[in-house]
Amino acid sequence: VSFSKGVRSEDMRETLLATLRVAWVVMFLSFMVVAFLSPISVFIIQLLVPEAKDGAVVIFIMVLAALPFLSFSRIINPAIAAQGYAKYGAYIQFFSVVVNVVLAWLLYPYFGVSGVLGALIIARLFSFLALSIVLSKILDLSFFRVMIPSKQESLQIIKMGKIFLLSKFNKTLI
Repeated sequence: VSFSKGVRSEDMRETLLATLRVAWVVMFLSFMVVAFLSPISVFIIQLLVPEAKDGAVVIFIMVLAALPFLSFSRIINPAIAAQGYAKYGAYIQFFSVVVNVVLAWLLYPYFGVSGVLGALIIARLFSFLALSIVLSKILDLSFFRVMIPSKQESLQIIKMGKIFLLSKFNKTLI
């Protein structure tokens, strides 16, 4: 949602805080997906690609590891752009790509595909940290307050995540 100049700054701040809460919920759900799929990744890879080697499992887990940070960025970047800070999101994404390419170029000779995926995880983490810094400045909150929800918000996030998961797996409960 884009804001016009007539919208009060408190409303804009509340909207951005609500978006941050949604990003936390999606990030929590992404971590849950990673936690659920990682232990059974060998079975998943063998089911999908029977001729796959053990390295495919490592690749699968590394791609999963980047998922929570990617989900956070995909939600927060448009939100800060809607607040009129599009250039910050664009710079962060640009430097994230640069970090990814440079690290992949440096790590590939030593670690192969795993090095490239490690570069992806580091670039996604860079994007998460940089967006958290920008959000902390926009919302006038501490950096850690933006990155880590309070105890009360954490309980709400877990509750919202459980409701979402239950609604997907058991339509009769909700």
